[in-house]
Amino acid sequence: MTGFIEVLQQARSGKNKIAAATIVSVEGSAYRREGAKMLFSADGRSHGTLSAGCLESDLSHRAAEVLSKGTSELLTYDMSSEDDFTWGRGTGCNGVIHVLLEAIDFLRMNLAARFWTEVLQHISEGKEVVICRDLSRAGDSGNYLIANADETQGPWGTNNRNEIINHLQQFASDVRRSYNAVSTETEIKETHTPVSSDERGASRFYFFDKIHPKEKLFILGGGPDAEPMVDILGQIGFAITVVDHRPARLNRELFPRAQHLIDSRPTQADRRVVIPDGSYVIIMTHSFQDDKLWLNYLTGISLCYLGILGPRERTRRLLSKDCETTVLHSPIGLDIYADGPEEIAVSVAAEIIRVRRSGQVATAEQSGVQPANRNACQYPSLDKTR
Repeated sequence: MTGFIEVLQQARSGKNKIAAATIVSVEGSAYRREGAKMLFSADGRSHGTLSAGCLESDLSHRAAEVLSKGTSELLTYDMSSEDDFTWGRGTGCNGVIHVLLEAIDFLRMNLAARFWTEVLQHISEGKEVVICRDLSRAGDSGNYLIANADETQGPWGTNNRNEIINHLQQFASDVRRSYNAVSTETEIKETHTPVSSDERGASRFYFFDKIHPKEKLFILGGGPDAEPMVDILGQIGFAITVVDHRPARLNRELFPRAQHLIDSRPTQADRRVVIPDGSYVIIMTHSFQDDKLWLNYLTGISLCYLGILGPRERTRRLLSKDCETTVLHSPIGLDIYADGPEEIAVSVAAEIIRVRRSGQVATAEQSGVQPANRNACQYPSLDKTR
């Protein structure tokens, strides 16, 4: 699925109109939570989903209306009834869902377009942002703040600006890493929507969100079993780089979802490969010596995820006594008794999703993942037998 940010960037480049629907509050249960987003193009196409099909048809009609008017609306869908004649349809979406639907006009640069242009600018520079939007008045989302690690900006008045900035900082530090599936080139994080009162005692509704660039994932080894790995991980929003020393394997037809294909042996990596902190890495060269060299290359890089394909005992032999490593997952993937490249790719994707969303390393009892220790190698848990 093409990502939310990617589609938005295309609309901006073409100076087109597009409608964005964002879940800003959920009371009770719902198929997706706050921060989930989808887009409606002026030609009627939709990108993404907010529900299991309960809302999209109505949202599509309403999107056409806001696009024609150039306005925004705050919609409420009450899906709490199990009556088949109501929104819920007995699907288990039994909550009340509040959706911000906004027309974004990149030609006339309305308020929504200005907001999203600023967000896209930060994302294109590789900066994660947290945002606050004042949704207290239906149809008016022009009061906002956007913050990154360096600055906070936006057309927010002086009234309670400092208080909102404090909330933004708290939100940025508290929110746990969780990718929204509208991912993409970039992914959207967990949100919350506190309600407070202004100086006149009137209730105010603020929506907080966290948006970051697409996370980088490196697959070291471009064999046939890497093909389904790249395919499924590309679908869940990673910017994937495949590294292999065989030019014939570095083929766009084999890896259509890869962002970069790099011809390099591990001995050439210092000159040809740059793996930044915060990346995800999978080692699957099927060569013991190459795997060992890649592990040495990765020493000192702080990774979100490091997975090594192969059985437990092989990984033990790969790791020297004095090596330093980040969080290690081996055998790679959740233990779902996977068989064959496609099923293994599913198990790895599930493990990476859990790491990505949890915001913290699972305990060894939960998944066989060992916490990072910069002074010693981390060995896999013994409860996996692959």
